[in-house]
Amino acid sequence: MLLLLGSGLGLSLSSSACMVRISDPYKDYSADGDVTGAPATCSGAPAEGTATQSGTKAPHLIGRVATVKGDPAGTTRLVWSGTTVSARWNGAGPLFVKLAVTGEHVRSDTQNDPVSAPASAFYSVSMDGQPATVITVDATRSGEQVIPLGTPAASGDHEVTLVRESDARAGAHLFYGLFTDQAGKAPPAYLASTARPRRIQLIGDSPACGAGVLGAEAACAFSYDTERASDTFGALAAATLDAELTTIATPTVGVFVNADGTDTNTISAIYACADPSVAPCITAGDLTKDPSPPQVIVLMLGTSDIVRANASASDFQGAYETFVKSIRASYPKAHVFCTLSPLLTDVNTKSLRTSVKNAIRAVVDDLADARIYALDFPDQGTENGLACEENPSTKTHQIMAGILTNAIREKTCW
Repeated sequence: MLLLLGSGLGLSLSSSACMVRISDPYKDYSADGDVTGAPATCSGAPAEGTATQSGTKAPHLIGRVATVKGDPAGTTRLVWSGTTVSARWNGAGPLFVKLAVTGEHVRSDTQNDPVSAPASAFYSVSMDGQPATVITVDATRSGEQVIPLGTPAASGDHEVTLVRESDARAGAHLFYGLFTDQAGKAPPAYLASTARPRRIQLIGDSPACGAGVLGAEAACAFSYDTERASDTFGALAAATLDAELTTIATPTVGVFVNADGTDTNTISAIYACADPSVAPCITAGDLTKDPSPPQVIVLMLGTSDIVRANASASDFQGAYETFVKSIRASYPKAHVFCTLSPLLTDVNTKSLRTSVKNAIRAVVDDLADARIYALDFPDQGTENGLACEENPSTKTHQIMAGILTNAIREKTCW
């Protein structure tokens, strides 16, 4: 499959029309990540069509969210990276969102850890197709916060999208709704929301969250200021494919062991959580009864285990296979892409990239499932820059999005 390259991505075609060079001038990579498995036969239209304005006349929530007994009536917890509120309405004048930091996550004056107790969390806002702006939720305030989202240019039908950019460690936020007044009392005249039948679920660690993506160099430390879920390869691919994206990810999560060496709250422990920010987590219930199951699931895991916690490839492989089996049990029809992270390299790291690649491919081979695939994102190198803590840069995320888009199209005909 041919990858169409934009002039700003710093890519070049090799002698083969289906190969692209990314960071290493001596290596070529397939435009679909050398995804395993047979391609779909795309003779007709895909089973899942494109977006229509046929949803309910209310805010449409995208992502794994939680309605919790004991929270204020009518509120929903927004916790995971990339959780989205989408709405259409008719009218004029400003629009506001009412949010609140849940009590257990209000930052006190004695807390000084910007990761586990951040002073702020961020959302991006896109209104009527205009460039996104960013709003800030004050994590030091208890109680409701009514935050302006913007004012349409003219009266009429409008659409707004609100995306949580900060990962789950920033705490849970209560979503009360959208309003046309600063007091947060008057809801807008809602129109039918946009419904997208295509659904992708992204499971992973730091690249899946967009950790550090806005950072200018590898040396900068983690900060919620530089984390953007909407700039990830998963979000970009979903936008290209006209699909909804649910992200289940935190920057340091592992499969066998987390980046800090702990073996609690690994991905298998938090995967079914609607709110992982409290202990025990608030679960999403029986995933086999998910009313909106994903047709595509993308895994990006292994960096925390192998690079940061020095787990063995065999330990990772065993835990990875168990986790993939659990995903298949929850979503028996989904296309599952088991990807190799661009953070993994064989340069000065005792062939860690090859070890993880072999482990993932062994799992895919062992499961012998026609809808479970291995996909290799190439070593990111340095040619396209590095973001904070050596995470993928914006350019690298764009390149990865193109590869993932091609692989998904190859299997789904989207």
